[in-house]
Amino acid sequence: MVSKKLSLTQTFNRLDYQPPGWRESYFTNQYHHELRYAFAPATTAEKKGTVVLTHGYGEFIDLYYLAIKEYQKMGFDVWAMDFYGFGKSGRDDPSRPTNPSTKGMLRHVRDLDFFIKNIVQKNEGKPLLMNTHSMGGHIGLLYLQRHPGVFDGAVMSSPLFDIYRLGLSIICRPFIRAIFNVASVLGFKDTPVPETPALMNKINRVGGALMDKKHGGLREAFNQMMRLHTPDARVERPTFGWIAKAFNTIVRSTKTSELKKVTIPMLIGSAGVESLVDVSTHEKAARVMKDATLIKLPTALHGLWFEDDNNYNLWLKNVKAFVGRVTLNYELAHSHTPADQDAGPDADKIRAAFPVPSRKGPDAPLPESRIS
Repeated sequence: MVSKKLSLTQTFNRLDYQPPGWRESYFTNQYHHELRYAFAPATTAEKKGTVVLTHGYGEFIDLYYLAIKEYQKMGFDVWAMDFYGFGKSGRDDPSRPTNPSTKGMLRHVRDLDFFIKNIVQKNEGKPLLMNTHSMGGHIGLLYLQRHPGVFDGAVMSSPLFDIYRLGLSIICRPFIRAIFNVASVLGFKDTPVPETPALMNKINRVGGALMDKKHGGLREAFNQMMRLHTPDARVERPTFGWIAKAFNTIVRSTKTSELKKVTIPMLIGSAGVESLVDVSTHEKAARVMKDATLIKLPTALHGLWFEDDNNYNLWLKNVKAFVGRVTLNYELAHSHTPADQDAGPDADKIRAAFPVPSRKGPDAPLPESRIS
């Protein structure tokens, strides 16, 4: 049988169409804030588990249609949410809806916890996985440190464990933090980081990277198209206050003692061409955490889910291998009884079918509220 090559339009439509079974709604958290979320069921006969998906700075869940479809094909129900102040969720200041909040990351941690415990309907007896990107990786790290035992695994693309420090050593971090903290105190808390003069141009690299403006390609074209056609989801460049608040939780969460609190399996995708994230912290996390796998993609830019075919396929291959390992280990851990603890050889054979990627790597219905 001769395979038919897809046209550019057909290929783009595969990215553009909403995931099968997609349904979205809103929930109100304990602070009376409205947050948007969506549900997309697994497309396989047998369900393997549940994924909770979040996004990065300036993003929203619609940008991750392709990632959601990949998880659906792997057998996972996907629950996704727009963080408060992003996407189509509510904003702190309705008169300036595009300004990012300066209330810090822990508010997002609390919202994520509310979402998981009150909205997400986990497949019982199956693993619960986290999938997130960039800023969402920092929020996810904070969540895992504060709420052990909830997730069974985490996939993090370019997680913002630490912010790029103008290319300076980590010993300069107090000075860099001081720039943003002093600017915030002097009344620039809600002022976007400027593009000039020379020093501010370096600082601007952080702001530009957060907005995820990158090279071309079909997946990146889809990313930009969705942004253009969703103007109500737009967020301006990060402010001095936003970055200052982010630094405050970054310093604590990247301490060795805090990183050791994360004991679940974690896949860390680290881009080789990076101007937002300090990738050395990815390496530190992989060394310190009990079960973290670091995958380096030397030619990839920040948005791994929007990369060119070579980087995307390599990333997806590692995601599938990681998810397969987590699923298998979960099944083994929850199926053993005292009588079959000697099934080690068989377990080893099964594990061999799902090899763990090398750390060195290549350099359920929704609640009936406003369902649409």
